[in-house]
Amino acid sequence: VTGAYSPAQTRLPASFTGDDEGPVPSLSSPSALSSFLQHLGTPTAGKSFTVSGMNLETDLTITPPTGYELSALEASGYSGETIALTPVDGVVSETTYYVRLNASEVGEYNGDVLLASGETTRAISLSGLTVVPEISVSGTLESFKESVSSSSDAQNYTVSAVYLVGDLQITAPTNFEVSLNGSDWTSSVSITPDDEGTVSS
Repeated sequence: VTGAYSPAQTRLPASFTGDDEGPVPSLSSPSALSSFLQHLGTPTAGKSFTVSGMNLETDLTITPPTGYELSALEASGYSGETIALTPVDGVVSETTYYVRLNASEVGEYNGDVLLASGETTRAISLSGLTVVPEISVSGTLESFKESVSSSSDAQNYTVSAVYLVGDLQITAPTNFEVSLNGSDWTSSVSITPDDEGTVSS
């Protein structure tokens, strides 16, 4: 038997292609939540978000930013610690958590809830403000002059407020009266703020 041998016909390819790395891990969550407004000393209500993961090889961790806390329950169980979810066959099914702002100082609190599994990460953007009520008074009052038979002339001043959690109460000192309209005089008046806790001047 005779034949010819050609090295060119048996040459191996210079490179191989293919999906050598396997399925790509992925994380799902909202990209941001609506803003928080906290009155110092009282945490906000929790806002919900849902996370899930596919093709994961390590735990899915959920870490809140400074000033924020996480819980699996809406009304209790909040903590600033990291939560870890262990995947089953690479999957973390959709799971709902809650986040609230509970800062210990007045100021802005902007950051991300960080989701991570190995090198795969995803962020949920948060923005918040921690405040205390602020009341402003403008106007100068001069000495009052009252006759025996009549009250003194009225004098005006302006009051405004922000971040209130209840009615603004204005109480006059002994022997004085206050009024919101210049006609109805009493020892104290009450002003209800709007839904954002504001009393306009």
